[in-house]
Amino acid sequence: MNTIVCNGNKLKWKFDNIKNLGEDDFSSDKFTIGPVDWVIDISSETTNNVKFLTVRLRYDSMNKDQKNWICDAKGKLKLLKQVGAGKHEVNGLEIRYHGVRNNWGSDILEMAKVWERSSGFMKEDSLVIEIDFSFKYHDFSKSIENLTDIRINVEDTDFYLNKGVLSSKSEYFYKLFADSKYTETFKILEDIDAFDLCCILVPFTSVDPFFGDCYDTYIEIAKTYGVLSLHDTCEKYLISNQKIGIMEKIKYADENDYEKLLEKCIKMFKSPVEIKNLHTDIRFEKLKDVTKWKIMNRLLDML
Repeated sequence: MNTIVCNGNKLKWKFDNIKNLGEDDFSSDKFTIGPVDWVIDISSETTNNVKFLTVRLRYDSMNKDQKNWICDAKGKLKLLKQVGAGKHEVNGLEIRYHGVRNNWGSDILEMAKVWERSSGFMKEDSLVIEIDFSFKYHDFSKSIENLTDIRINVEDTDFYLNKGVLSSKSEYFYKLFADSKYTETFKILEDIDAFDLCCILVPFTSVDPFFGDCYDTYIEIAKTYGVLSLHDTCEKYLISNQKIGIMEKIKYADENDYEKLLEKCIKMFKSPVEIKNLHTDIRFEKLKDVTKWKIMNRLLDML
């Protein structure tokens, strides 16, 4: 394996002896962009009895081992053709790096297609991987102390921040710092972890893949600290997630005034029977009257 191109944030690697992929995994040399060291890993993994070439961008190390930073990275991973015409395979990536949330991976191509010589991806038992990505790095460490006026301690880690910026992002901090009697320059938060604090400080660039089944945790953070940007991300996540039941979505929409989510849910009812059956769900009775009215209005439109 060797780096064959390095141009800004676009890099290519040639991985040799690919015939051993499956028995061995391959990794690029460590490369540095910004304050972060990265590594590209490739391996073979099986999904539903089909083998795929898996490519991962992995955060390797940093010039400090603290939690008071966050990095939003996005770009593309590509498996390049080496022989013949045709386009290479492309996988987009978008990830938030923080602490142990340290890699992004994807099944980039079915192995049978990779091994097929006519596909053009293999040449002399080698593959070429390209990554083209950029990221924004947000630092809240002691190095910016002179630019800040408040130190927030979370999980024994200090975040050096600005009261005005915090107030613009969070209703909780606005009310706290708006009190003219509040002159403290240090505060401990015990009901939140470092990553969650970063979610308040830096809005998500998109729906975060690490929400998973913990979306209710982020909704609670948005509610407790009054973070509009996080509420917006949570609402978009609930709209896009197909695994969450419609009544569960309506409950969150009702509790958090997610108008777009509620509108989307109501449009999902296709028959009067579906709406009438809601009366058997105890959660329906707990909804606000205005939410019930909007749902029943949908029923009237169908009749």
